[in-house]
Amino acid sequence: MKMEKTKLSNLKENKGFESPVKKLMQVITLEISTLENFLSLLNKEESLLISNDFPALKKVRKEQQENLRLTKDLEEKRKQFTQTLQKEIGSNHSTNLLSPLGELVKISGSTELGKLQMVLLDLHKKVKIQRGKNDNLIKQSINCIDNNKRGWGEGAGIKG
Repeated sequence: MKMEKTKLSNLKENKGFESPVKKLMQVITLEISTLENFLSLLNKEESLLISNDFPALKKVRKEQQENLRLTKDLEEKRKQFTQTLQKEIGSNHSTNLLSPLGELVKISGSTELGKLQMVLLDLHKKVKIQRGKNDNLIKQSINCIDNNKRGWGEGAGIKG
């Protein structure tokens, strides 16, 4: 850790650290924006699933796919910036998850980066929860369709 702080001090003195951190923060800000949009689309999907508006649901699903592609691209950029900064400060973290970002937050002492990390973590949690709700609604719809299908088949003398 002492070596990391020494390299970090050298980077800060040469102003070589500020620019990559700012770029990282810009990428995270964009990632947050796309995740917020994705969460909004998930909430819209939930309403459409409840109201059985399948034509609108199809459109929202397409928007989700486009948004998800952009989010994954930004996540990859964030990982690349994080790895680059870790190499510059001599960190030996090898994972690509949010924990290396947390390490950079600690080492850099950047409160802005820390706030962005917290927002990002919170959004990931909200997206996971909403996806779970939507998955349950889809399963309920499938069960309802299956039950109706069996009921129709029995009434018509057809076995399902």
